[in-house]
Amino acid sequence: MKVPDSEHHTEWDGADEVRAAARDFRRAVFGLAQCGTAAQWGRRRGGFGRGRCASAHRYRDRHLRAGYRCGRSRIWSRFPAAADDRRTAPRPLDRKGAPLTYLPDRRGDTGEHGERNKYGRDPDANRRVICPDGWATKSGHPDTTPVTDISAGDKSSCDEFTFAASYNSGGMPSDMGGTNQVSSGDKCAQTYVTKLSDATWRLYDDERTSAPTWSEVCGRSAMSGWVNSTSMSRFPTFAKELRLIDQDAYFVRTPGFDKCDASKPTIKCDIR
Repeated sequence: MKVPDSEHHTEWDGADEVRAAARDFRRAVFGLAQCGTAAQWGRRRGGFGRGRCASAHRYRDRHLRAGYRCGRSRIWSRFPAAADDRRTAPRPLDRKGAPLTYLPDRRGDTGEHGERNKYGRDPDANRRVICPDGWATKSGHPDTTPVTDISAGDKSSCDEFTFAASYNSGGMPSDMGGTNQVSSGDKCAQTYVTKLSDATWRLYDDERTSAPTWSEVCGRSAMSGWVNSTSMSRFPTFAKELRLIDQDAYFVRTPGFDKCDASKPTIKCDIR
């Protein structure tokens, strides 16, 4: 009888220290100081201790953080609406200094989805919880503005935060290490992005639903598909070059949007 091909993954004593050493090696490649073992910095299930943070620049729009964490600065100056969507995202999932946790998918384009994470979770399964197929067209706000002057075939799309490829996604089951599980994207803060007659862009609450309370653990916005996809187009390269592995932590920064105040009914941002 032929035994089916199979692959087994397990965790061993000292695995945290091995991962920490691997991260230190990667940091050394980029000329950054090493940060010690996981034990020194208090890694724990579902999160990380505070550790040190020191910034360094490897590329113009990429920031690496000391400790275990890498940081990714999306090119927000080109995509202010996408930046605002992240910056005004619900506070519980965006605690000051708290990183996101990477959920890798597969090895190359022909591997099995979910094969690179311990739970075999396909990030698209997370995405479908928050952004079901066709949601933007069927249910997104009708005033969402595509950028057909840039991309002729552009249309509305569903943008979620946090990202589907993270353990922080609202679609990630709690029994798989998810930290913000919801039953559907209807439980998220609802917004949309529109272009006004004076050519300025605005991120508005979707008035067809209850106003955000900012206690939501996820955000869902209808916006241009071109803006949505292009603003995140560099993330796969970032993850590959920094060799992010399952449950690695990283920061998302929104430079220029640091002065947004979500404590008032009307959120105004001093974009620098």
